[in-house]
Amino acid sequence: MRIRNLAVCEVHVAGYRSLRAIHFPVGALTVFIGTKGAGKTNFSMRCSRLTTDAGLAGDPL
Repeated sequence: MRIRNLAVCEVHVAGYRSLRAIHFPVGALTVFIGTKGAGKTNFSMRCSRLTTDAGLAGDPL
């Protein structure tokens, strides 16, 4: 089964040392900026893991 037109509209993250509790809307292009140690890499790694676990990695948009 292939999932089509799946879009993330909001992100809620809690429980990580560098990302204690955040909530924000996301669009077609969302850019994350921040100081060293702010959690950018943790967040991007978790997003990558989520798409891989869901079987969405490599699917064309």
